[in-house]
Amino acid sequence: GRPLLFIGAPDGEIAQLARDQSIGVGLAPGDGQGLADTLVQLSKDAGLLDAMGARARRWFERDGQASAAFERWEKLLRRLAED
Repeated sequence: GRPLLFIGAPDGEIAQLARDQSIGVGLAPGDGQGLADTLVQLSKDAGLLDAMGARARRWFERDGQASAAFERWEKLLRRLAED
């Protein structure tokens, strides 16, 4: 597993995933100073990188694979069709 470094909408789904699952860092586009600061901080803390990577791998194995996502969508659509 590898930690996630996402550059995009801070309130978007991927940034939220990184925060909620503690699997990485999300930064806004154009935040060069934030990127530099984050890279320096992470380069000094191998334990943090390892922990993020391990959590990312567990998340992927549990929820991140396409088959898991399709399964959740199918369940949702079936529930909606029943209502």
